[in-house]
Amino acid sequence: MTAAPLLVLALMGAWLLPPFTALALLRRPGVGLLTSVIAGLVTVPLTPFGWMGLFQGVLWGVLCEIPFALTRYRRWPTALFLGTGLVIAVIGLLPTYTTYGLDQMSPLALTLAVGLTLGSCVLAAYLSVLIARALGRTGIAPAPRVRATDAPA
Repeated sequence: MTAAPLLVLALMGAWLLPPFTALALLRRPGVGLLTSVIAGLVTVPLTPFGWMGLFQGVLWGVLCEIPFALTRYRRWPTALFLGTGLVIAVIGLLPTYTTYGLDQMSPLALTLAVGLTLGSCVLAAYLSVLIARALGRTGIAPAPRVRATDAPA
């Protein structure tokens, strides 16, 4: 059956919404990881995977933080969020290749699975930036300081 794995892969980006939104809104070290851990804890009693939800939350949170840590939390361009979402999608596809039976799918279904995963994670990254901007306009968080490296060229 191809539909169930495709649906799961299409929703993979949902795991990235909390950490990316927190990072885009607050622009502070560790907020992506903290938010993702909290999201993982919420899933523990609500899914059949139990504590693996926390593990997955930690994993996604760390992966979301790495690119911003490499820039020493000084750069917050949308392209960095999108690129991070793309890399996380590729990383997420590796263990699911055999787990979800991608290796046994037809070439068309495999292409669709990869496309849905990549699209889902990149879309989640972009939506996170949009959500953070909208929340920032409401005054829910302090306006981030604009540094010369953040200013458009």
